[in-house]
Amino acid sequence: MDWYENWIQSIRDFNARNEQQQADKTMIIAEATSRVDFFDRFANPRHATASAMVVGPRGIILHKHKKFNAWIQPGGHIDPGESPWDSALREGREETGLQLVHPNATPLLFHISCHPAGEHFHLDSQYLVLGGKEDPSPPEGESQEISWFDLERAREVADKSMKDPLDTLEGIDLSEFGL
Repeated sequence: MDWYENWIQSIRDFNARNEQQQADKTMIIAEATSRVDFFDRFANPRHATASAMVVGPRGIILHKHKKFNAWIQPGGHIDPGESPWDSALREGREETGLQLVHPNATPLLFHISCHPAGEHFHLDSQYLVLGGKEDPSPPEGESQEISWFDLERAREVADKSMKDPLDTLEGIDLSEFGL
């Protein structure tokens, strides 16, 4: 895991904006530094995931998660040997059908979140990723309820778990990425 030290440092460097983010940061660091199976989704119900906050000229992409019936960002489990930022891109591409890239070709840890997910508990690294102007076109098997939203509409439809990430997004100057 050559990427592990970079990832854990990015979590340590993450600027928590509130008490919940600080608690999530503390939990992720504690779990990641005390368990060798932290990235193995089958070893422990509490494990790492990664997600993509997809932004573009048309707004933000959310999809209606099939299992949880909630409008959230694309994301999911990290494959063996995969970095969280590579997982965020892969999951984002799989769930949107779009070509996504990291801003300036550099992963940007955007948000962190620790939350229950059915029988599991996800410790999620969320990355800001850029999408183009195209309509999402997820393949069969992925949620077909997916769309671009402006920030106001995203706040209206998104699951309550998205409040903090959307607040964080509002505080980012997207013009530096050409948006």
